[in-house]
Amino acid sequence: MPSPGVDGAVDPVSEVDKKRHGVYYTPSDAARILCAWAIRTADDRVLEPSFGACGFLVAAREQLDAVGAANPRDRLYGCDIDPEAFSGFLEPKLGLSAGGGRFFHRDFLRVALDEFEGGPFDVVVGNPPYVSYHNTDPDQREASERALSRSGFQTGPKSSLWASFLLYSTAFLKEGGRMAWLLPSSFLYAEYAAHVRDRIAERFDRSLVVQLGQRLFLSEGTEESTAVLLAEGFRPLPSNEDRRGTTTGEHSILIDFAETLSELEASIEAWEEGESVAQPFVGRAATAYIKGDVEDAIERAAGAGLAVTLGDLADVRIGIVTGANPFFVIDQERADECGLSDEVLRPILAKFAMVPGAELTYDDLTDARDAGARLLLVDTAHPELEVRGSPLRDYLASFPRARRHANRTFTKRDLWHRPDDGRPPDAFFPYMYQHGPRIILNAVPTTSTNTIHRVYFKELEEDSAPEALEARASLSDRGWMRACAVSILSTFSQLSGEIQGRAYGAGVLKHEPSEARRIRLILPPSLSEDGVDAAFHAVDAALRDGEPELARRMADGFVLATMPTSVRDQTVSVLAAALDEARRRRHPLKRASTA
Repeated sequence: MPSPGVDGAVDPVSEVDKKRHGVYYTPSDAARILCAWAIRTADDRVLEPSFGACGFLVAAREQLDAVGAANPRDRLYGCDIDPEAFSGFLEPKLGLSAGGGRFFHRDFLRVALDEFEGGPFDVVVGNPPYVSYHNTDPDQREASERALSRSGFQTGPKSSLWASFLLYSTAFLKEGGRMAWLLPSSFLYAEYAAHVRDRIAERFDRSLVVQLGQRLFLSEGTEESTAVLLAEGFRPLPSNEDRRGTTTGEHSILIDFAETLSELEASIEAWEEGESVAQPFVGRAATAYIKGDVEDAIERAAGAGLAVTLGDLADVRIGIVTGANPFFVIDQERADECGLSDEVLRPILAKFAMVPGAELTYDDLTDARDAGARLLLVDTAHPELEVRGSPLRDYLASFPRARRHANRTFTKRDLWHRPDDGRPPDAFFPYMYQHGPRIILNAVPTTSTNTIHRVYFKELEEDSAPEALEARASLSDRGWMRACAVSILSTFSQLSGEIQGRAYGAGVLKHEPSEARRIRLILPPSLSEDGVDAAFHAVDAALRDGEPELARRMADGFVLATMPTSVRDQTVSVLAAALDEARRRRHPLKRASTA
């Protein structure tokens, strides 16, 4: 968001800065649907905390007119920090201007309820700024913390600005009030968002979140996915309650999915009529499609072998943080230009796409290097560093001194130019990907940049499950890791990956290390070295041939080998349908935002 100047004025949001400041103007159809649900009587007063291009205010005026308000414009209120929101939208579209206790040219988080002449409000609607914690400045963070403290709320650590807007807005609602928001997908997936959802459940009689498949902001230059939040029956904190989140009661937020805005309308209507198929939002967004038959299939599959989490078997950590990947990880052409010999370069896994199969080999790295990939890590542990005038010393000297001193990552290392921690992993795990989770065994060995997680298999403890100890004892270290690499390709584990991960942007799935550790695997009760090797080579070949679905079917046969064929087929069919649904929901529907 723009920052106030020394005189309190605010610079307008340029087109270039829109995305950086989280400014995405609301499509009219979406604003109409939310206002039609939220605004119900001619007496409703409506607040839009960040009105921007006035999409919600125009829709609110039309809805107020539809329910019989004598002068709908008099029932509208709002804030925005962009002058263009007033001169370019509020005045031309609605004939309204700042002042009069109704519209404030200020950051909403710096406005108090008693400054509005019409508050508290019956309805809050909006599309808050989609600004991450890292893109907010210290003043904005301070304003956010102060505003939430006044209203009796807190957000989780490193929460985005939308969370502060949503929670602070509840302090402006009347008892029994309603709110309707267009929120980013982080409402469904981010760790801190669980805290926000808990507060909504505590303070409202009922609420619904609808994950929207259609991307609403394509015209704004982003594929950010959207969650629609509706909540009604607001309960203010009594003055005699602890204002740190004490609850007077709670309910489960329901979650549904709508492919389009037309389906969104149908979902809202079904919810209002008590006919909704929405499920309680418990933990993860996947609860919207993990229903009874899927839960039964998950339990049947888990009972067919040893069901564990990846974290039971291995530690998952981020790759090395260089602080300047383009400088430290280079391609062959750049190495030749700088006279850097092979002796001062080491291969490193910098992109998961470099590995087509289930194991990283020297041939994979050679192929990627020949194709021009950046995968050569500058190795400053080589003795050439001590030779004055050597290509390696000249290369390091080319890094600008000012940038070097300003780089926080460099300051954390004993030697600013040596990012490798000397801990090559047993395997790799993707950080973000389109298809599904994989464990890639490290046969080189090398390490990876922080775009890829590193996997270190554990030694099982004596108090580990007897089945785990028995299965582990029958295999070599290599066989044990290969069994895990096959297992994670199964439909069971692929679905678990969807449940534990979070969707971003153009539908990529992302796992932080803690989320990767929660993915469940099944290991068959009887494992032999030859059997594991055969399964591993089969899935590796399928992946290298570009047939991930064939690899998945092979993995299903491996992990569910003890199941009767008919039971296995039925179980896999149910799990596969849920997996397809999960992947469909996270991939964007690229069409114009029309109802």
